[in-house]
Amino acid sequence: MTRSLRILSVLGQRPTSTGSGVLVQELLQSSVRSGDQNWLVCGAYLEDEWYDIIGNAYSVVTFSNKTSQGQLPFPIPGMSDVMPYYSVPYGKLTSAQVQNVIKAYGEKIREIVADFNPNLIHIHHLWILTDILQVLTNVPCIVTVHGTDLKLAKTALQHRHLVVRNLARIQHLLCVSQDMAYDARVEYGIEEERETVIGNGYNPDIFSVSGPRHEFSEKVVLCVGKFVPWKGFRYVIRACAKVSTKHQLVILGAGTDAEHKKLIDEASKEGLKVIFPGQVTQLDVAKWMRCADVFVLPSIHEPFGLVLLEALACGCKVVASGSGGPKDIISLTLLQHGLASLISPLNLSAHSDEPRYVEDFSNAIELHLRSVTTLHQRNFIAESVRELTWDAVYKRIREIYLEITKDIAE
Repeated sequence: MTRSLRILSVLGQRPTSTGSGVLVQELLQSSVRSGDQNWLVCGAYLEDEWYDIIGNAYSVVTFSNKTSQGQLPFPIPGMSDVMPYYSVPYGKLTSAQVQNVIKAYGEKIREIVADFNPNLIHIHHLWILTDILQVLTNVPCIVTVHGTDLKLAKTALQHRHLVVRNLARIQHLLCVSQDMAYDARVEYGIEEERETVIGNGYNPDIFSVSGPRHEFSEKVVLCVGKFVPWKGFRYVIRACAKVSTKHQLVILGAGTDAEHKKLIDEASKEGLKVIFPGQVTQLDVAKWMRCADVFVLPSIHEPFGLVLLEALACGCKVVASGSGGPKDIISLTLLQHGLASLISPLNLSAHSDEPRYVEDFSNAIELHLRSVTTLHQRNFIAESVRELTWDAVYKRIREIYLEITKDIAE
């Protein structure tokens, strides 16, 4: 029988709303089903609680928001400059504030290591919290590279040295896509043999072909994500304005009032009606995905694209930019059967490439809208990602856990 593991997970964010938060939640639940024990240390505000999501096995470092004070007198640092909750960009944090974050996490983690005696530590994001390894040298460590961490290595360069000085203490890195693995090697000179590409997964109890769906009289083009410029929603608005087949564009998600207004203004300029339902639950996202005729991920560069995987699990035809995660997620079989499209990535150094990018998305959306997706096709699409559930992802990660802790067990 495979031995049980004790895993201490570390997340600098709240375990909700973001892709990394969802990943941590799901891996914790999958690990419990595998018979392992877990403890999570994460960021929180005073009023936060997640017993219904992750049970009692977690501890928090509390930050201060608009309504309550925490042990750290500033908001949770965001891995992206725009987060779906109150936060502060890393680029605006002083070195002293960053050291306070590391100290608070370090103190909390040392207490848990003493009580919980973990077999290993799994840190999410190759970023400042790797600095806890300065004092926790006797516990093996794995780090997941999510992509936003590699962006911060350039946009918050003043804190990058905290990663560099701890690279040798990390036993292995999990990367969410082939592109992220390559980018980590370029950014930090990490050896390829220390990396394994393991993408995100999906919850088949929520995302599936069968289940409740929103009813809509028109064909639906769906997007899901944070309202940030790199998600590229302005491009899909322009693309849909060029599509002749009657349809309704729906964009789920949230962001700052300023970013939301930019999208509304873009739609108004293009004379296009766009529905913005806001930030909705995963169950409601699944209802929209079952309703959608085409799911579009227009990101300029997408580290993974969890919503793309979830849309495929719901049997959606998809259109995405051919960079980052989408290249790994969308199978050649779907492309060959005309059930998915990958668009050549946008060349940011050439402003003249934007019209081409919009035109390519418009043509692909038009192509998919012209045909009705049958139930057989939806099941065929969903089958392409059947082996990418969270339990399957955790099984692969667990093999790496066992490998790096085998010397301890022996």
